[in-house]
Amino acid sequence: MPLETQDPRLLEAVAALARKAGSFLRTERPSLRPEDIESKTPRDFVSRADRNSQEILQDELELLTGSHGVVFVGEEGGDPD
Repeated sequence: MPLETQDPRLLEAVAALARKAGSFLRTERPSLRPEDIESKTPRDFVSRADRNSQEILQDELELLTGSHGVVFVGEEGGDPD
């Protein structure tokens, strides 16, 4: 069941989600190969792990909030669903 934005449990759930995404990145980064990393600009890089963690965040945020027509925009780009 989606949580309303005023629900105090939402902050706790979002914090847990941030820890989940961080844990995912910590486990994925050591296995990254050069071909898993792209250059967005000359000094801005994005990896397969970055894109996957963003997808985890977006999917879980939609489950938490029910989306309510909100479009989640992430740093790593991509078309919002």
